[in-house]
Amino acid sequence: MRIIPAKVKNKKLIVNGIEPDDITLLSMGGGDSSGYLLIGKDNVAAYIVNTQPDLSNVIDQLTYICDQLVAIGDHAYITAAQGQVLSTPLKAVSEQAKSIKNKLEKMELI
Repeated sequence: MRIIPAKVKNKKLIVNGIEPDDITLLSMGGGDSSGYLLIGKDNVAAYIVNTQPDLSNVIDQLTYICDQLVAIGDHAYITAAQGQVLSTPLKAVSEQAKSIKNKLEKMELI
């Protein structure tokens, strides 16, 4: 099997400056992308998009949201108006956000 860097621009596959038209595109989106052309036996070929940059961006955004949820969950609120009792009623949210953030940070992208 051969693996060749390729890209899709304006819904057309481009490989080394050439636009082949007999390649199966394995991509859900219709936008421009970078990826790889996989060529197998009998010259059967398919383009597969590299989703790592998109996934990395989503992980960064989710990590940021987790930080915000931790801040909200760890904040002490007045829960009894007369006694001005402070507590953290959203502590469970904070703990769940910390757990999710920990899992996100351990993800390794290739």
